[in-house]
Amino acid sequence: MEESVRVPLIMSFPGYLPETRIVQEPVSHLDVVPTIWDYLNVLNKDERQRDTVQKSFDGTSLRRWIENKSTNQEFDEHVVVSEYDQRSIRNSQSLVRQLETTHMLVHRNTWKLITSKRDKAGETFDMLYNLRKDPNELDNLLGALGKTASNDVIGKAEHLKILLLEWMQRNDRQERFYSDSRWDLGGSTGDEHGGDMGILRKRRTWREVDYWVSDESLVFGDPTYQKHDGMFTQNEYLYFGRTMVGRSTISNLRLTGEHRDLFTICQVVITDSRGGGDSGFAETEYTELLNSLQLEIEQYDFVRVKICLATRSLETMLSLQTGGVDSVLEMEVDRDSTGVSSSTTVAIPIILEWQDTLLVTEEIDSS
Repeated sequence: MEESVRVPLIMSFPGYLPETRIVQEPVSHLDVVPTIWDYLNVLNKDERQRDTVQKSFDGTSLRRWIENKSTNQEFDEHVVVSEYDQRSIRNSQSLVRQLETTHMLVHRNTWKLITSKRDKAGETFDMLYNLRKDPNELDNLLGALGKTASNDVIGKAEHLKILLLEWMQRNDRQERFYSDSRWDLGGSTGDEHGGDMGILRKRRTWREVDYWVSDESLVFGDPTYQKHDGMFTQNEYLYFGRTMVGRSTISNLRLTGEHRDLFTICQVVITDSRGGGDSGFAETEYTELLNSLQLEIEQYDFVRVKICLATRSLETMLSLQTGGVDSVLEMEVDRDSTGVSSSTTVAIPIILEWQDTLLVTEEIDSS
C-alpha cells in the first residue's frame, strides 16, 4: 500500500522556493493549495481574514517545512493522514453508497497504522508497520488478532491511533464530519455514537495493557531559529496511557542528565475517556508546577507531555549536533490491576535526529 500513497512532490517558485531544498517529511496533497496561497501572500492579510482562509482548508501550508520553521508548537506536525472512503455526499443528511473496505492510514516518521472505520473489530483487522525495517509492509506487527503483540508495539499502535483522532478533531469543521454519526454509517445500530471518532475511540483489535508509552526514546528533529528572539527551539510530544481496567498513577515527572537545562516539561494534558461529548475527548491541561503533578489515569485514559528545547547559544547547538545530547525524561508509574500493585521508574532518553545541518546564515549572531 505504501507504493500507492507515497509519491514525490516537486514544487517550483523561482525567487521564493530554494532550489536545493529537500523536505524528508511526508506531507499530503491537501497541503498543496494552502502552500500556494501562502506564497502568494493570500494568507498574509489581516488576522481575521487569514484565520478564515486557513480554516477553509483541510490541509496546512508546507512553508514551515520549506523554510525550516516547524516547531511542533500546537500539535505534532510530523503526522500525515490518508483516508480511503468510496462514499460521497448526497445531501446534508446522507451519503451515497455503503461503507465497505474503508481505511484510515496514519503515518509518522517510520511508523504506519492502517485501521478501519467499522466498529466491529472482527470484520477487519488493523495493521502496524515499521517502514524502516519493513518498507514492503510484509510483517504486520499487530498480527491478525493483535493479541500476541508486544507492549512496545501496542504502545505505538495506541500512539498512532491518538494522533489520528487528534487530526480528525482538528479537521472536524462545523459540519462535524468526524464526530457526527450521520456521516459515518459504520455502526451496526445507527445510533448516536460520536461518528467516526467515537467508533475509532472504541475500536481496539489488540490486547489491553495496564500501561503503554508511545516511544522508547524521544526523538527531536531539526531545531528552528527564531529571528525575533534569537532562540533555537523545537518541541516534541510523548504519550502514555492505560487501556486495562484499573488505575495507574504517574508522578515525579523530571528531566535528568548533563543537558537537562536545555529542555523543559512545558505542558501536560490528560485526556479522560469518560467525558468529552460525542468525540470522547475531555482534556485537562497543566502548565505549572509540572514536577509535582500526580496524575491518575483509568481505563482508556491517556496523557500527552510536551517537551520544549530552547537555547540562544549557537555554540551549544553545534556541539549537540556533533556530540549528541545527554538528557532523560523520567517518571514513576504505579499500576493497580485486579488487586495487584506494581511500581516502576520509566526512563525515556532524548535523542537528536537532525536531517539537515543547522541553517546558519548571516542573520544569526553567534557572539
